[in-house]
Amino acid sequence: MRPSSPPPIWSIFFVADGNTSFRVVDNILFSMDGTVLVSHPAAQTELVATGAYTIPANVTAVADYAFAYLANLEQLRFAPETQLAEIGALPSAARPFPAWPCRTV
Repeated sequence: MRPSSPPPIWSIFFVADGNTSFRVVDNILFSMDGTVLVSHPAAQTELVATGAYTIPANVTAVADYAFAYLANLEQLRFAPETQLAEIGALPSAARPFPAWPCRTV
């Protein structure tokens, strides 16, 4: 499902103690087993410093709109031994999101 309006700009994720579905690694929300990248906040360190994010090798899927509303994102990179098999919906010129000036993906 595509969001209909911009969400707040998340800068940090927290997962409640005892949560068995999600975990946070380097301030990025993943499935508990780390194979699905669920959501990437705007203030994640690598993104802010470089304009790029490297998807970890163990990630096999990226959830729909995991990178939505990231004004700083210019480039997605893939770890050399990537296991990525599925990338969910990404904003595009045909269906743009506000504040999505992504130049290369």
